[in-house]
Amino acid sequence: MGLCKYNVPSFQAIGKEYQRLIIDVSSEKSNIVDMIYEVFQSFISEEISDFNSSVYYSSPEYLKHSYLEGKLLA
Repeated sequence: MGLCKYNVPSFQAIGKEYQRLIIDVSSEKSNIVDMIYEVFQSFISEEISDFNSSVYYSSPEYLKHSYLEGKLLA
């Protein structure tokens, strides 16, 4: 069994990332329940949860604009 070379964020830390993103994009929709569902069903959810990438550690602004564009921005 190999040793992990990085720390996996806690579920609370991950939840805070989602919370920030949902709040940032919630002005786009009036129904927060729909917004939560859309964020968790979007491509960004898989990207945030992939701890081998750097997306989780990206700025809230980057996550918001990537979500709104429907793809990760360069």
